[in-house]
Amino acid sequence: MDSAGDILKALLIRHDLIEKGSNYSSLFKGWAGIVGPPLMDHSRIIDIKNTSLLIEVDHPGWLQILHFKKRLLLKKLKGRYPELNIKDLHAKVNLNFSVLKPDRKKREKREIENPEIDSIVSQVKEDELKGLLKNLFVSALERQSKKEDF
Repeated sequence: MDSAGDILKALLIRHDLIEKGSNYSSLFKGWAGIVGPPLMDHSRIIDIKNTSLLIEVDHPGWLQILHFKKRLLLKKLKGRYPELNIKDLHAKVNLNFSVLKPDRKKREKREIENPEIDSIVSQVKEDELKGLLKNLFVSALERQSKKEDF
């Protein structure tokens, strides 16, 4: 049988791990808000090692832009996620990676053509999720109308 102290210590450690995991998750989800457009469509976080944030970009040009914005990004990261103690950014190019983002032209076209979907999706707070849900709804409607045409 464990002592009350052992149980309390285990709970505190687990709570600390849960909180730390929540901070990491928040950072990964919030990356687009930190870098902003258009860099958010061409970069993503791969990992956090020690006090360094590891980032991947899809072209050497975006690597240069990321390097140019490094100080500003670190300032934002320290302000929003001080508990993660991020002190440096390291980035690499991966020409095979693509961020799963809806095509902007298609998204703009769909917004104009589907106001009923806009009203449904407008209740979602996260912009990225809004776009993905909207594209999902529009794709489902398009598939349905193709089936009805046959």
